[in-house]
Amino acid sequence: MGVSTAISARIQSLIDELQPGDALGQWPTRVCKDELNALPLRGNRIYLWALRPDGTVLRMDHEAFNHPSELETDPLVLHAVLTHGARTHPDLLDLVPARPEGARPCSSCEGAGMIACGQDVYDSCLGCNGLGWIVMGQTE
Repeated sequence: MGVSTAISARIQSLIDELQPGDALGQWPTRVCKDELNALPLRGNRIYLWALRPDGTVLRMDHEAFNHPSELETDPLVLHAVLTHGARTHPDLLDLVPARPEGARPCSSCEGAGMIACGQDVYDSCLGCNGLGWIVMGQTE
């Protein structure tokens, strides 16, 4: 994915601003910053996705011994991860790929990708995995 010089510089700035502490739970952020030069965007129980200044998204297996990372190529995962990242860093919105043709808004979250789970607390919609839309033929 090609990114503009301005967005690339912004991503690098966000990486440089990361301040992972020494606490045990901060090691993924340290790995992203110090070893991968990537901005952590989203994680689950197995993977952490991080964005490099050139626009590539890495998927790091934080449960494997050496924490291997590889390029993320799944278009739906890329869309979900970049959409989530743009919610946290709105200036990355231009990196979010267009919704695929034939997709429709998710009725569970009304296209927001997020569901309120408390006062001022939101989580990704399970109906669409945070995308905000469903590919036709996929169930909610």
